[in-house]
Amino acid sequence: MDSWLPLVIALLGLTSTLLGVWMTQRVADCRDEKRQQHERQAEQERRLREDATRTFDHRRDAYLAFVEEWWRFSDAIFQAKMFHDLDPSTPHEPDHDYLDPLRNRLLAIRIYGTGQAKSKADAAFEDMRDRAFEDAGLRVGAIDDLIEQIRADLGVLTRDVG
Repeated sequence: MDSWLPLVIALLGLTSTLLGVWMTQRVADCRDEKRQQHERQAEQERRLREDATRTFDHRRDAYLAFVEEWWRFSDAIFQAKMFHDLDPSTPHEPDHDYLDPLRNRLLAIRIYGTGQAKSKADAAFEDMRDRAFEDAGLRVGAIDDLIEQIRADLGVLTRDVG
């Protein structure tokens, strides 16, 4: 029986060594899996932040482009009507596609804007259409409402000076 004792001790040593290596590897694998999961989650959060920033930038650009275009048309229509009043022989009625550039800006708001901004931009567009084609007077209330909504959507703080 004494001849088997060294062999049993060697087998126990080998088994405990292999078991130790296996357990160490298992712990390392679990730690690595947790690290990878944390990295995936951090990457997903980073992408969400980038998407939110990109959407904010598109929204801001769409809002600004629409408002600038609206005021450009407002000035152009005012001048056309003023010249028509001074000289009735000058054409006053614009082409049917006259407001297409403003309509294109409205489309960007419909894509990137909030629901409230979409509604208010539609109202501002309709006011401009009425002014251009139906000889209605300028109603700046709709554009003012839109600008107020834009400021709220973009988080621009208003501070009354007084």
